[in-house]
Amino acid sequence: MKQLFTLFLTLLVSISITAQKLPFQGKLMENGLAITGTKTLVVSIPDLSWEETHANVPINDGLYFIVLGSGVALPHDLFVGVDERLLNISVDGTDLSPVTLYKPLNAPYETDSISAINTAGAVTALMKNAEHAEGEYGHLVLNGSNGNPNVYLSGTGTGKNNGIIGAMNQNGDYRSYLNIHTNDTNYPDGSGFFTVLGNSAGALQGGFQIWESGNGANLPYLTFEGTEDDVDRVWLEVHEEGDDEFGYLHLNSNMGHKFRFNANRIWLEENDQERIRLHLDTHADGAYGALSLSGQTGENFWLGASTWNGGSDMAYMAMKGTKNSNNLIELYGVPGDNEAGEIRVIAEDNSQTLISNSSIVAFAANGSERAALSAYQDDTKEYGQLSLSGPNSSNFWIASKFWENSDIGFMALQGTTGNNLVELSGANDGGGEFGSVTIKHDNGNSLNIDPSGVGGFFNMYDGAKVHGDLEVVGGTAFNTSDERYKKDITPLGVDALDHINEMDGVTYNWRKEEFSDKNFSERVQMGLIAQQVETHFPELVKTDANGYKAVNYAGFSAVLLEALKALNQKVEQLEDENELLKQNIASIESNQEEINSLKAQLNLITELMIAQNKLEPTPNEELKELTQK
Repeated sequence: MKQLFTLFLTLLVSISITAQKLPFQGKLMENGLAITGTKTLVVSIPDLSWEETHANVPINDGLYFIVLGSGVALPHDLFVGVDERLLNISVDGTDLSPVTLYKPLNAPYETDSISAINTAGAVTALMKNAEHAEGEYGHLVLNGSNGNPNVYLSGTGTGKNNGIIGAMNQNGDYRSYLNIHTNDTNYPDGSGFFTVLGNSAGALQGGFQIWESGNGANLPYLTFEGTEDDVDRVWLEVHEEGDDEFGYLHLNSNMGHKFRFNANRIWLEENDQERIRLHLDTHADGAYGALSLSGQTGENFWLGASTWNGGSDMAYMAMKGTKNSNNLIELYGVPGDNEAGEIRVIAEDNSQTLISNSSIVAFAANGSERAALSAYQDDTKEYGQLSLSGPNSSNFWIASKFWENSDIGFMALQGTTGNNLVELSGANDGGGEFGSVTIKHDNGNSLNIDPSGVGGFFNMYDGAKVHGDLEVVGGTAFNTSDERYKKDITPLGVDALDHINEMDGVTYNWRKEEFSDKNFSERVQMGLIAQQVETHFPELVKTDANGYKAVNYAGFSAVLLEALKALNQKVEQLEDENELLKQNIASIESNQEEINSLKAQLNLITELMIAQNKLEPTPNEELKELTQK
C-alpha cells in the first residue's frame, strides 16, 4: 500500500513553537490523484520518542491540516541544539517517507540582542542574522512586559517561508501570522498565506492553492476551523477546471453533514456520502437543471431533462431502489405534434408497466407485452380497449365493435393461435339491442346464444354437451326442420315396428360415483340403451373420442312415427276384418229373428186353426215337437 500514497507536505507556519504546538499542512495523493475523505494519521519524531495520533482527519482534494502537539505536547527540547528534525508519518497504517521539520523562529536560540525599555515597559529584542537549514534570515522579536514574545518578524533567503509576521497574546500563544508560502517544485516564488487563531480553539486561514499544478498559486482559498482541531468547517476557494474558473464553497458540520456548491452545482453530503446534488448541465440545444437525491448506498432519485429524447426542454424523472442498478420508476415527456407524458414502472427482473396519456401497458421481463389498456381515436371512431396476453399469444381482448358501431361492446377470449374461442358482444337488429354469446372450436364448430327479434337463438354447430339437467321453463324447445334447409330427403324404408320390438325401454340410475365429472343426476332415469339403438338405427347414435355413446332422442321420433304408421295399418286391417265379422254376426242375428218370428206366426196359426176347426188341442209337447220340425 505504501507505493499508493504520495505525500506533498508544507509547513503552514514555522514561526514558533508556543505551548508545544506546531501547525502542519500537507497534501495526500494516491496514484497521482488527490484524495478526498477522512484518514487516520500517526506522526512521530523517533529521535525524541514522541508520537501522537490524529483520527478522522478531513481531506479535501488531497489537502489536510493538523496541529502537531495538539494531542501529545511536543518536547521542550524539540529544537535545542538542532535546526531540524525528521517527522515520520503513517496514513491508515501505511508508512510514508520521513519529512523534515525546520526549527521555528522562536525556538530556543543563542544570539546577541539589543534591549530597551520604553515608557510602556515593552522590551524589544533584535536578533542578528542566524544560520538556518534553508538559508539565512533576519529575525525581530518584540516582547511584552512579562518577557513573553508578542510580535515576531523574520525573513528567509530560500525555503518554504519567505518573510513571516506573527502576533501572540501575553502568554506567548500565537493568535495570528502572515507569511509567504512557497512550493519548491511548482511555485518557488511563493504566495501569501495567513492564519488567525481563536482564544483556545478555532482558526481562520487563507492563502493560495500552491499544491495544485498549473495556475494554483493564483487561486485563493479560505478556511474556517471550529472548536475541533484539524477539522475545517468552512472551505472557500476559487476553482479551476480546464478553461473554466468558478467559486467553490464547502460547509462541514460535526454531525458528518457537508454542504458544497459552486457556480453550477450544489452538494449536500452525510458521512462523506452524497445525499443531494443540484446542478446545471449542458446539452447541444441548451442548458438544463438537474436534481439528484441519494440514500445510504447510492442515488435513488434523479430529476432533469430527457436530452436523449426531446432535448433539454423535455422533463425526465427517475427513481431507483436499494440495489441502485436499474430505474424502478421513470416519468418523462414524449415529443411530437401532440406532446404527452409517460410513466414507466420497472421491476428488478425488468418486467414493467408503461402508462401514457392514452394507454397502460404491462411488459414481461423479456419485453413481451402482457396487458394493455388503451384509448383509440381517429377521424371516424374512438373507443377504449383492454388486451391480455400469455407468453406466446393474446388470450383476452375487450373493446367495441368499432367495425360496426363504436358504442357497442365486444369481448373475446382467445387460444394459443390467437383465434377467438369465446365472443361476447352487443348487437342491434333495428328493432332493439341485445347481447350475443358465441363459443367456437378451432375446427370451425361453434355455439351461439342470440336473443334477437321476438325470441332467442341457441345455435350449436356440430353438437354440444350438457352435464346435468336441462329444463325449458315457460316455453318450448324446437329443432330446425324446414324442408328448405334439407336435401336428399328419403323415407326411412324400414320396418320400424319390428326394430322397435327388438329394443327395450328401460329405467336406470347413473353411475355417478365413477363418473363424477359428468354431474349425473341422482334420480331414477327412463330411456334407451345406445348400443341397442345403434344396432338398428346407427344414424341416431354418436360416439365420442373416448368411445362413449349418446342417442338422438329427437331423431328417434321419426322411427316412432314410422312404427306408429305401421301399427296403424295393422289396426285398420283388424278393424276391416272385425267389421266383416260384425256384419256376419248381424246377418246371423237377423236370420234368427226371422226364425223366431216365423215360429211365433206358426204358433198363432196353429192356435187359430184349432180354434176354427175345434180340433182337440195337441198337447204342448207334441206341438213343440211339431214346431221344431
